[in-house]
Amino acid sequence: MVFSFNKKQVLSVVASVMVSVFAVTLMASAVSYISDTSVGVATATPGAAMGVKGGGIFEGLVSADYYTSTSTGSSWLLGALGIGTTTPGAAIRLGVKGNSDLAGTVVVADVLEASYLIATSTTATSTVGFGLTVDTTSLVVDAGSNGVGVATSTLATTAAALNVTLGVGAGTASSTVYVGGGPTVGAEIILRTNNGIDCVSISASSLDVDADNSIALIGRLIECPTE
Repeated sequence: MVFSFNKKQVLSVVASVMVSVFAVTLMASAVSYISDTSVGVATATPGAAMGVKGGGIFEGLVSADYYTSTSTGSSWLLGALGIGTTTPGAAIRLGVKGNSDLAGTVVVADVLEASYLIATSTTATSTVGFGLTVDTTSLVVDAGSNGVGVATSTLATTAAALNVTLGVGAGTASSTVYVGGGPTVGAEIILRTNNGIDCVSISASSLDVDADNSIALIGRLIECPTE
Protein backbone atom coordinates (compact mmCIF):
# COMPACT_ATOMS: atom_id res chain seq x y z
CA MET A 1 0.00 0.00 0.00
CA VAL A 2 1.35 3.36 -1.01
CA PHE A 3 0.44 6.61 0.81
CA SER A 4 0.70 9.94 -0.89
CA PHE A 5 1.13 13.21 1.07
CA ASN A 6 1.41 16.71 -0.18
CA LYS A 7 3.93 19.19 1.21
CA LYS A 8 1.42 20.88 3.55
CA GLN A 9 0.38 17.55 5.07
CA VAL A 10 3.97 16.52 5.63
CA LEU A 11 4.79 19.74 7.43
CA SER A 12 1.67 19.39 9.60
CA VAL A 13 2.61 15.86 10.63
CA VAL A 14 6.19 16.85 11.41
CA ALA A 15 5.02 19.82 13.50
CA SER A 16 2.55 17.66 15.44
CA VAL A 17 5.23 15.09 16.21
CA MET A 18 7.67 17.76 17.38
CA VAL A 19 5.08 19.36 19.68
CA SER A 20 4.14 15.96 21.10
CA VAL A 21 7.76 15.03 21.73
CA PHE A 22 8.42 18.42 23.36
CA ALA A 23 5.36 18.11 25.63
CA VAL A 24 6.26 14.54 26.64
CA THR A 25 9.82 15.60 27.37
CA LEU A 26 8.68 18.45 29.57
CA MET A 27 6.25 16.28 31.50
CA ALA A 28 8.82 13.54 31.92
CA SER A 29 11.29 15.94 33.42
CA ALA A 30 8.57 17.52 35.61
CA VAL A 31 9.41 20.92 34.14
CA SER A 32 5.90 21.56 32.86
CA TYR A 33 2.48 19.95 32.97
CA ILE A 34 -0.30 19.89 30.38
CA SER A 35 -3.75 18.36 30.76
CA ASP A 36 -7.22 19.02 29.42
CA THR A 37 -8.00 21.35 32.37
CA SER A 38 -4.72 23.00 33.39
CA VAL A 39 -1.27 24.01 32.25
CA GLY A 40 1.81 24.15 34.45
CA VAL A 41 4.96 26.03 33.53
CA ALA A 42 8.02 24.86 35.49
CA THR A 43 5.68 22.92 37.77
CA ALA A 44 3.83 19.60 37.57
CA THR A 45 1.20 20.77 40.06
CA PRO A 46 -0.24 24.04 38.68
CA GLY A 47 -3.09 24.19 41.24
CA ALA A 48 -5.19 26.31 38.86
CA ALA A 49 -6.05 26.58 35.18
CA MET A 50 -2.51 27.89 34.70
CA GLY A 51 0.32 27.73 37.20
CA VAL A 52 3.73 29.32 36.74
CA LYS A 53 6.65 28.64 39.04
CA GLY A 54 9.08 31.53 38.81
CA GLY A 55 8.97 34.94 37.20
CA GLY A 56 7.01 35.95 34.13
CA ILE A 57 7.37 38.79 31.65
CA PHE A 58 4.30 40.04 29.80
CA GLU A 59 4.76 42.59 27.03
CA GLY A 60 1.12 43.57 26.73
CA LEU A 61 -2.19 43.73 28.58
CA VAL A 62 -2.86 41.27 31.40
CA SER A 63 -6.57 41.10 32.23
CA ALA A 64 -8.19 39.21 35.11
CA ASP A 65 -11.27 39.44 37.32
CA TYR A 66 -9.02 39.92 40.35
CA TYR A 67 -5.41 39.48 41.51
CA THR A 68 -4.23 37.76 44.69
CA SER A 69 -0.68 38.12 46.01
CA THR A 70 0.45 35.57 48.60
CA SER A 71 4.12 36.47 48.75
CA THR A 72 5.57 38.54 51.59
CA GLY A 73 8.07 40.08 49.21
CA SER A 74 7.87 43.45 47.49
CA SER A 75 5.77 44.19 44.43
CA TRP A 76 6.24 47.17 42.15
CA LEU A 77 4.49 48.89 39.29
CA LEU A 78 6.30 51.13 36.83
CA GLY A 79 3.23 52.83 35.39
CA ALA A 80 0.05 54.29 36.88
CA LEU A 81 -2.45 52.25 38.89
CA GLY A 82 -6.15 53.00 38.79
CA ILE A 83 -8.50 51.61 41.45
CA GLY A 84 -12.13 52.01 40.54
CA THR A 85 -11.10 54.02 37.48
CA THR A 86 -9.43 53.32 34.14
CA THR A 87 -8.08 56.88 33.88
CA PRO A 88 -5.91 57.58 36.96
CA GLY A 89 -4.32 60.59 35.25
CA ALA A 90 -1.16 61.12 33.25
CA ALA A 91 0.78 62.69 36.14
CA ILE A 92 -0.73 60.50 38.87
CA ARG A 93 0.78 57.16 39.85
CA LEU A 94 -2.22 56.04 41.94
CA GLY A 95 -5.79 57.02 41.15
CA VAL A 96 -8.58 55.88 43.48
CA LYS A 97 -12.24 56.55 42.77
CA GLY A 98 -14.38 55.72 45.80
CA ASN A 99 -13.75 55.04 49.46
CA SER A 100 -10.53 53.54 50.80
CA ASP A 101 -9.94 51.72 54.09
CA LEU A 102 -6.27 51.87 55.07
CA ALA A 103 -5.22 50.18 58.33
CA GLY A 104 -1.79 51.20 59.58
CA THR A 105 0.55 54.04 58.72
CA VAL A 106 0.40 55.82 55.37
CA VAL A 107 3.66 57.52 54.42
CA VAL A 108 3.52 60.32 51.83
CA ALA A 109 6.98 61.55 50.84
CA ASP A 110 5.76 64.65 49.02
CA VAL A 111 2.39 66.45 48.82
CA LEU A 112 -0.90 65.04 50.14
CA GLU A 113 -3.81 66.76 48.43
CA ALA A 114 -7.46 66.16 49.32
CA SER A 115 -10.75 68.04 49.32
CA TYR A 116 -10.94 67.65 53.09
CA LEU A 117 -9.57 65.49 55.91
CA ILE A 118 -11.57 63.94 58.76
CA ALA A 119 -9.89 62.61 61.92
CA THR A 120 -12.26 60.37 63.88
CA SER A 121 -10.01 59.15 66.72
CA THR A 122 -10.86 60.46 70.19
CA THR A 123 -7.53 59.38 71.69
CA ALA A 124 -4.84 59.85 69.03
CA THR A 125 -2.89 63.07 68.55
CA SER A 126 -2.46 64.46 65.05
CA THR A 127 1.00 65.87 64.43
CA VAL A 128 2.13 68.21 61.67
CA GLY A 129 5.89 68.07 61.27
CA PHE A 130 6.45 71.68 60.21
CA GLY A 131 4.19 74.51 59.06
CA LEU A 132 0.42 74.47 58.58
CA THR A 133 -1.73 76.76 56.43
CA VAL A 134 -5.52 76.86 56.39
CA ASP A 135 -7.19 78.75 53.53
CA THR A 136 -4.06 80.80 52.76
CA THR A 137 -4.55 83.35 55.57
CA SER A 138 -7.24 82.01 57.94
CA LEU A 139 -4.69 80.18 60.07
CA VAL A 140 -0.95 79.98 59.52
CA VAL A 141 1.46 78.11 61.77
CA ASP A 142 4.98 79.33 61.11
CA ALA A 143 7.26 76.65 62.48
CA GLY A 144 10.35 78.63 61.54
CA SER A 145 9.52 81.45 63.98
CA ASN A 146 7.35 79.37 66.32
CA GLY A 147 4.46 81.74 65.64
CA VAL A 148 0.79 81.58 64.71
CA GLY A 149 -0.98 83.98 62.37
CA VAL A 150 -4.77 84.37 62.43
CA ALA A 151 -6.32 86.15 59.43
CA THR A 152 -2.79 86.86 58.23
CA SER A 153 -0.08 84.87 56.51
CA THR A 154 2.81 87.01 57.80
CA LEU A 155 3.73 87.59 61.41
CA ALA A 156 4.37 91.25 62.20
CA THR A 157 7.77 92.55 63.26
CA THR A 158 8.53 95.09 65.95
CA ALA A 159 11.07 97.90 66.08
CA ALA A 160 12.63 96.26 69.12
CA ALA A 161 12.97 93.00 67.17
CA LEU A 162 10.72 91.22 69.64
CA ASN A 163 9.53 87.76 68.71
CA VAL A 164 5.85 87.97 67.72
CA THR A 165 4.31 84.58 68.38
CA LEU A 166 0.68 85.51 67.67
CA GLY A 167 -0.46 87.85 64.94
CA VAL A 168 -4.11 88.67 64.30
CA GLY A 169 -5.22 90.46 61.14
CA ALA A 170 -3.11 92.29 58.58
CA GLY A 171 -3.07 95.47 56.55
CA THR A 172 -5.96 97.89 56.96
CA ALA A 173 -8.59 95.24 57.70
CA SER A 174 -10.41 95.44 61.01
CA SER A 175 -9.54 92.65 63.44
CA THR A 176 -11.46 91.71 66.57
CA VAL A 177 -10.32 89.26 69.18
CA TYR A 178 -13.05 87.85 71.41
CA VAL A 179 -12.17 85.99 74.60
CA GLY A 180 -15.25 84.36 76.06
CA GLY A 181 -15.86 82.92 79.48
CA GLY A 182 -18.61 81.68 81.75
CA PRO A 183 -21.78 83.76 82.22
CA THR A 184 -20.74 84.87 85.72
CA VAL A 185 -16.94 84.57 85.72
CA GLY A 186 -15.96 86.24 82.43
CA ALA A 187 -12.49 85.87 80.99
CA GLU A 188 -8.98 87.13 81.55
CA ILE A 189 -5.68 87.43 79.77
CA ILE A 190 -2.57 86.27 81.62
CA LEU A 191 0.84 87.71 80.72
CA ARG A 192 4.20 86.70 82.12
CA THR A 193 6.18 89.71 83.28
CA ASN A 194 9.59 90.62 81.89
CA ASN A 195 11.36 89.10 84.89
CA GLY A 196 10.23 85.69 83.67
CA ILE A 197 8.86 84.73 87.09
CA ASP A 198 5.65 86.60 87.84
CA CYS A 199 2.44 86.86 85.86
CA VAL A 200 -0.21 89.55 85.52
CA SER A 201 -3.90 88.86 85.04
CA ILE A 202 -5.79 91.44 82.95
CA SER A 203 -9.58 91.43 83.17
CA ALA A 204 -12.49 93.86 82.97
CA SER A 205 -15.34 94.58 85.35
CA SER A 206 -18.74 95.95 84.36
CA LEU A 207 -19.37 97.22 87.91
CA ASP A 208 -17.51 100.49 87.25
CA VAL A 209 -18.87 101.91 84.01
CA ASP A 210 -18.37 105.53 82.88
CA ALA A 211 -21.04 107.61 81.21
CA ASP A 212 -19.72 106.73 77.75
CA ASN A 213 -19.83 102.99 78.66
CA SER A 214 -16.04 102.81 78.96
CA ILE A 215 -14.52 100.72 81.73
CA ALA A 216 -11.06 100.30 83.13
CA LEU A 217 -9.00 97.16 82.80
CA ILE A 218 -7.98 95.50 86.06
CA GLY A 219 -4.47 94.13 86.42
CA ARG A 220 -3.53 91.76 89.20
CA LEU A 221 -0.23 90.11 90.00
CA ILE A 222 -0.88 86.36 90.17
CA GLU A 223 1.00 83.10 90.30
CA CYS A 224 1.85 81.93 86.82
CA PRO A 225 -0.06 78.90 85.50
CA THR A 226 1.81 75.61 85.39
CA GLU A 227 3.11 74.89 81.90
